[in-house]
Amino acid sequence: MCKEIDSFKSAVDEAGGACSQGAATKGEPVELSGDCVIDWDQLIGRIVDEDIAVEIIPVCVADNRERLVTLTSAVQAGNAEDVKLYAHSIKGSAANIGARQLSEAAAELEHMAYRGDLSRAEELLEQIKAESAKLESFVSNPDWVEKAKAQPAAK
Repeated sequence: MCKEIDSFKSAVDEAGGACSQGAATKGEPVELSGDCVIDWDQLIGRIVDEDIAVEIIPVCVADNRERLVTLTSAVQAGNAEDVKLYAHSIKGSAANIGARQLSEAAAELEHMAYRGDLSRAEELLEQIKAESAKLESFVSNPDWVEKAKAQPAAK
């Protein structure tokens, strides 16, 4: 099973790179959306199998927790290149699991870092931390799948 998760995790990382060629690299600002923690339709649209989705979410959450530590260090150091890299990683991972708000906040930070602008980096980092905590709290509930399915999709 671990081999399957590692293989899927690699696929998620690759897909994150492919889908991250969006707003942050086009120079467009990103609008943050409503209160949906996980967009179930987006999650299943990318992962397809509900059982795999349920297995992979904790892996993605743990990986993002580690990425957040390195992103925090990069913001504190004022290192725009590393901020861009780690924000990009969080953005892609979050997008792959349907965590739109987290993905959009990370995309905004990535966009700013891409321009070499870290003027709002700490503010966006706090937003990313809050969205990460909201995601962790949400998926720690045993009935998170049912709740995710019941949430209206983010627009």
